Amino acid sequence: MVAASVRGWLLVLVVGHALLPAGAAARQAPSPARSSTYTLADEAVLGREAAAAIRRHLAMVADGSADVYVRALGRRLRAAVPAEFVHPGFDYTVWVLNDDDLTTVALPGGPVFISRGMVDVAPSEAALAGLIAHEFSHVALRHGTTQVSEGERYQLGAITGRLIGETFSAHATGTLDRGVQYGATAYFLTHRAEHERQAHFVSERIMRRGGYNSQALTTMLQAISLEVLRGGPGWIRSHPTSIDGGEGGSLQGLGSASTTLQEAAVDPLSPALAVVQARLRAWPSGRNIGEAPHGRQAPLARIGRGILAPSGVSQPAAAGDLLRVSVPLNWRRLPMGNTVVFSPDGAYLSSPDVPFAATHGLQIGVARSLTSDPRGDLQTLLTAFGRGNGYFTWTPAFQQVTLGGRPGVTTTASNVSPVTGQFEYVSVSAVHLRDGSLLYVVGVAPQDEAGVYRNAFTRVLESVEILE
Repeated sequence: MVAASVRGWLLVLVVGHALLPAGAAARQAPSPARSSTYTLADEAVLGREAAAAIRRHLAMVADGSADVYVRALGRRLRAAVPAEFVHPGFDYTVWVLNDDDLTTVALPGGPVFISRGMVDVAPSEAALAGLIAHEFSHVALRHGTTQVSEGERYQLGAITGRLIGETFSAHATGTLDRGVQYGATAYFLTHRAEHERQAHFVSERIMRRGGYNSQALTTMLQAISLEVLRGGPGWIRSHPTSIDGGEGGSLQGLGSASTTLQEAAVDPLSPALAVVQARLRAWPSGRNIGEAPHGRQAPLARIGRGILAPSGVSQPAAAGDLLRVSVPLNWRRLPMGNTVVFSPDGAYLSSPDVPFAATHGLQIGVARSLTSDPRGDLQTLLTAFGRGNGYFTWTPAFQQVTLGGRPGVTTTASNVSPVTGQFEYVSVSAVHLRDGSLLYVVGVAPQDEAGVYRNAFTRVLESVEILE
């Protein structure tokens, strides 16, 4: 089931790119004037912090020849970025992750990461250049900070570069930590259809100016599609789409896609790329730095013990300027990135080594909608919770719920807490706000305390006020 779903998602992405007519791209030529409220300097700082977090948590390829080749390719494409999209302070540097998955990410301010697996499947230098040019285009068009700026009405807090980097690295200590990261994922590591079309247009210009066949990206996407079972999830992590066509197109036109792909320009494999691919195949596979065997961390047994039950008396609390709730009197408000967490004393931990971990609590977050449907967004959120977490289980079943007087959906899931090593109860609810943003509320408690906390979570949900 998972493999079939991944295959469908990536196929839609490839078809969407391959079937975009050249004239359509030209008619939708993007303007270099973006609606980002971030300064160029702030955006560059975000990118540097995010890149540092990724390098801290993920292994990089240390092969000198491969690193020199990819960086040189990046410099050639950087020099080909049209003048109207060149921003002072942006550092277009390409890093190679020591990861066999097919993964790319474009960070604000210029840093771009591609996996060794992506380099390995490139059928030509031009195809690999097309992929890098596409990621550079997202940076040049400032898509990440533009998406955040468009959703600032309900923002609950700042998204830091460290959070962006740790989100991509899947560096999370539990369900609430993943909820903190979800907002950064929606804004910085995903791109809506309009932005994909804009990046397609700009990348073609970069390719032509850099001396490459501008259609080679299509060839690269075909190569990715052939590796879907091995690399699909990683690519979708930064370029998600919808089978129903909401964000990334639809399956309509699939019959003609194969012809379009077959007609795509095919450039010969350069000798230099062939050498790099051979060296990468011989390089030992890496894994997350500090990752525990089997991906499970040792329980942090010093927290989450002797926690008082939720008080029956409630207190008003703010979650941003436009959201109000009532929470148990013995819960504390903890600003966590672009979310707010309410948790009892003794149930959470935050330190330089462990950014955030909690055994009991409730989180409220706002993120960009990825599917335009509360159920679809909730399923995407749960998928993010389960990514890289073999202990997270969820049965696709939704119930109707009212949040702030608006119709939404709710569901429950189960997880093994990396904090205590014990099963925990997870409650997740979501509703769309007036501007289309997604309001999500996540509650977590040990399974043997689920009854008490379920009632507390329900009271909080019923108290949500949306002030407009």
